[in-house]
Amino acid sequence: MPHPNEFFSKEFMLTLYRELWEADTETKIQFTLDYIETVQENYPPNLVDYLTKGQLSSIYFDHQDYEKALPFLKEINEQEAPEKTAGKHLYTLLLIRTYRFLKNYKKAFSVFKKAMEQQKQARKAFEILDLLEDYVNLCQDSGWSFDPIYQPNIHQVIQDLGFPPQDLPPMESVRSLKELNKTWNFRLGTIHLKKEISQEERNQLFQEYIQECPIQWYRDYASRCISSSI
Repeated sequence: MPHPNEFFSKEFMLTLYRELWEADTETKIQFTLDYIETVQENYPPNLVDYLTKGQLSSIYFDHQDYEKALPFLKEINEQEAPEKTAGKHLYTLLLIRTYRFLKNYKKAFSVFKKAMEQQKQARKAFEILDLLEDYVNLCQDSGWSFDPIYQPNIHQVIQDLGFPPQDLPPMESVRSLKELNKTWNFRLGTIHLKKEISQEERNQLFQEYIQECPIQWYRDYASRCISSSI
């Protein structure tokens, strides 16, 4: 069986997100269903079902058709993620946002709360930070105050990933952490994407990155990149 990552081919993704970028929702949905019909026999039914729902929900969400995205996202949230897939984290975030955009704030919080309870066991700090950002957006839209019970999770992210200390109110702290993460993740990506430079030049860029980056996790990652190239 091909790897689940190969289910949606590069050609499919390029067509959907470039050639059909401005197409209407149903054109993209039909293109997706037609494609799936050509490859589904190579994969187990549970994987086909999971990835189909995921792709359709993403299309509807991108087109702000939240009522149609919701049933797919709810079903995904109740399923086990098939082995070797990226897991449900993205779809959990989309479900929280979908409920929030539909102004069903209690349901959005319920999904967030359950996801946070699961993440406390897994200690995946980047995913916790994503969830906290969605919680902050939920608080802002609903008019709720940030619950102090989630303050330790902010400290956990800072400690586990090596962010600089934050002396800010919780919601501002989460937004600051997300902005820092976005900035240094993007800069790291630009180093990887430079195809025209030598490995020596790339390592020099990594060295400069290490000297300037305030986040320990990214500094450690850049150091491993240098070590693996020697």
